[in-house]
Amino acid sequence: MRISYILRKIFVVLPMIFVISLLCFNMIYFAPGDAGKLLLETKSGRGDRFSASDIADFSERTGLDLDVVEAYWNWSGDLLKGDMGESVLYSEPVSSVVNRYFRNTLVMVGIAFVVYLITGISLGFASGLRPGGFFDRLNRFWATLTLSLPSFWIATLVLFLSTKFFPGLPVLYFDGWRSFVVPGVIMGLIFAGNLAMMLRDRVLRVSEEDFIDCAKAMGISRSDVVWRHIFPNVLATMISVSALDLSFMLMGSLVLEKIFSIPGIGQLFLKAVNVKDYFLVAGCTLYFCLSVSLCNLIAELIYPFIDRRQVCSRNKKL
Repeated sequence: MRISYILRKIFVVLPMIFVISLLCFNMIYFAPGDAGKLLLETKSGRGDRFSASDIADFSERTGLDLDVVEAYWNWSGDLLKGDMGESVLYSEPVSSVVNRYFRNTLVMVGIAFVVYLITGISLGFASGLRPGGFFDRLNRFWATLTLSLPSFWIATLVLFLSTKFFPGLPVLYFDGWRSFVVPGVIMGLIFAGNLAMMLRDRVLRVSEEDFIDCAKAMGISRSDVVWRHIFPNVLATMISVSALDLSFMLMGSLVLEKIFSIPGIGQLFLKAVNVKDYFLVAGCTLYFCLSVSLCNLIAELIYPFIDRRQVCSRNKKL
């Protein structure tokens, strides 16, 4: 049953990957104007000094002179080999450029996700176990604040306060790993409010179940009730919400990278758009979309193994 479930979820993702690849290819093939001419101008910076034969030769080398079906077939075949073409801006393979920048994005999002989990889980359980208390009020205030204010506004405010009161922090320029800390923490705290509210509601509902009252009547300690009975029943909610928020973090990294001068894939994407490097734009888009799809797929694969309802149902059948 588990193998069939895994295969079914993977097969569901395959059409999505096909659509993503098709959209990325369209960015190159159906670019406004003459794609070959624009890419060649970007590659050399020589403006309109190219003859028709130069443009035709470049289009032939990059496959832009083929009909759409044949061009997509060749492009997707190269893509399966890890070849996404050559960036005309950097004069090197797109995969090498995107990998170099994507590592920085992963570091920042990784820091954000750790902060997100620690803050969201702690605040969610604290407010759910003691509704109406200090942490519950703090949770509702923070969730309302972060969900109502745009993330770029909060990030810009933090940037201003950091430069004014902590001038030593590298928030206006990139200075290695130190530059990832502030935007990572900010991103994690912004998204933590959503996880905390979701966990609070789930903890409250589970705490009102009959089996929790039974566990308390049997004299089980409060800590055992929380970790052995409440936590396993909210784990599925935590995984599904975290996977969705992780996807939003990856997409939202574009804004924070721009504000805090982080050389990540978001900055690379904006630069590629500005100079009309369509191969690089397609590569960045492909990385973004596949990363989001992978996060959701992992959550889908884990969910049935941690959902107590499905686990109990399988045990009864056995």
